[in-house]
Amino acid sequence: MMIEMKFSNNKDIHQFISKLLKQESIHLTKGKKHNFLMIRDRKLAIPSTPSDFRSFQQFKHDVNRFLRRN
Repeated sequence: MMIEMKFSNNKDIHQFISKLLKQESIHLTKGKKHNFLMIRDRKLAIPSTPSDFRSFQQFKHDVNRFLRRN
């Protein structure tokens, strides 16, 4: 039985992270207050309780920016 981890209270961010973690170059790291996506040895904080209505678009933009960089 596998327990699914909840990455964020925002369902869109949670689903997006679940899809991202299926890629080999991206993995999850736990921190004290936030979980982090490790994208090519760079940390990106996962917003666990986002308050801004644009948070999903901003998070998606940040991930794409990390993926574009060499």
